[in-house]
Amino acid sequence: MNNEKIVVTLEDMEIRSEEIFELCETINQPIFIQRNEKNNLVLMSLKYYKEQHFDDIWSIPAEIDR
Repeated sequence: MNNEKIVVTLEDMEIRSEEIFELCETINQPIFIQRNEKNNLVLMSLKYYKEQHFDDIWSIPAEIDR
C-alpha cells in the first residue's frame, strides 16, 4: 500500500463505519478522522499500534489486548 494519508470525515465514519473498520484492520497505517474539516482523531488497528511501539509509551491494559 502507498504511504498516502487516509482521511475520512466524521460523517463518513458514521455512515461507513463497518467498511472503515475493515480497512483499518487490513492496512498498516493510521486513518485520520476529520470533523469540521480538521483532523480530530486517529484510528488504527491494535496490531499497527503495537508495531509502532506506542505500547512502550502507554501500556495496553490486558483486557484490551485481546
